[in-house]
Amino acid sequence: MKIGPKLGPRVLHRLSLPVTPETPQPARSCRKKALLIGINYSMEESSLNTNCVELEGPHKDAIGMRDLLIDKYGYKEEDVVLMVDTEGVDRARRPSRKNMIREIRALVRGAQPGDRFVFLFSGHSDQIPCRDHTEDDGFDEVLLPMDFDGKSKHKLIVDNDLRKWLVDPLPPGAQLMAILDACHSGTLLDLDHYDCNKVYFPWVSLGRRDAKTRHVDVGALRLVRVMGASDTCHPL
Repeated sequence: MKIGPKLGPRVLHRLSLPVTPETPQPARSCRKKALLIGINYSMEESSLNTNCVELEGPHKDAIGMRDLLIDKYGYKEEDVVLMVDTEGVDRARRPSRKNMIREIRALVRGAQPGDRFVFLFSGHSDQIPCRDHTEDDGFDEVLLPMDFDGKSKHKLIVDNDLRKWLVDPLPPGAQLMAILDACHSGTLLDLDHYDCNKVYFPWVSLGRRDAKTRHVDVGALRLVRVMGASDTCHPL
């Protein structure tokens, strides 16, 4: 019975050689990175928006968080990106829309289980009409970069995109601490479970939130502690 071609001596010799096991690649240590954005809207790029209220606290928020992460939580200075709108700062580190998107993507690029990320935004946010009918209240939440231009969507950072760039790339086991010191902060990451604990009141309107009830100024960040049941600080 024919069972196939006869193997030559060279082939038999190769088959008899011991298999060299692949050298496993050493797993890198878990990373801790942070992106801290504070916008006072005090520069010329923001002065074009006549309805924009200049803030006083966001720079202090971002700088205070940077010092906290480095001094108390062991973050390396080179792994903490600080973006503020002030003279003397490298233009690449000013919180324009283009720069913010670049740094948001870079923050979680290559994320692996065990990595920890901190994202802080202190500044203005707003709502714009949602055209694709994916929001319960009919509005998308948006971050306002230093160079935003009124309600023009191409100069804003929409919550859907913020989730796509910041949350969706994270694998199971990676941790993100997002601190949003802005209006509408509860839904700015567009998470699926944002209203899991919300009590339904049929007489409450789902329409646009009244801007008159918002605080227009943001207080300076003095200390950030995330407390648990054991009254200890959670690792950032």
